[in-house]
Amino acid sequence: MLILFFLTVFRNLEALTLGKTHIMDNFFHALADCSMLRRLSINDAILGSGLQEISVNHDRLCHLQLTKCRVMRMTVRCPQLEIMSLKRSNMAQTVLNCPLLQELDIGSCHKLPDSAIRSAVTSCPQLVSLDMSNCSSVSDETLREISQNCANLSFLDASYCPNISLEVHFRVYNHFLTI
Repeated sequence: MLILFFLTVFRNLEALTLGKTHIMDNFFHALADCSMLRRLSINDAILGSGLQEISVNHDRLCHLQLTKCRVMRMTVRCPQLEIMSLKRSNMAQTVLNCPLLQELDIGSCHKLPDSAIRSAVTSCPQLVSLDMSNCSSVSDETLREISQNCANLSFLDASYCPNISLEVHFRVYNHFLTI
């Protein structure tokens, strides 16, 4: 409740950092009223009750960092978002609608299934940088789809992904060399 009060008083915030807290979904609804907000960082937090989907909808947010957060499902609709990090977060599903997203870090998101990673990454046509290191569910098929659908990609970290074969690593590497 204190966070919601804070948002109503400081509507002109451009950056907000929170950590070590439990943030309910009404906080994310209230974010839409903070029209000046460009950067949101939440670290080591529980998002929502664990049962419902958390939706981040903001028309002007450019940088979103949710590090080491716990949430069941999340949808992000931020048309101006360019940089997003979900590093070390525990989530079972994420849906992205961020057409300008250039950098995505989903490193060490162990609970994020391969299909969710594939869907999220291939829905971002402007992606230049992708870190999916230490994602235990990433498969050869996902890496192939990324190489086919992310033409602007210039940085890819797929290290420590045990389900990606060495053969596919080399094929993807060679594919990006020829682009």
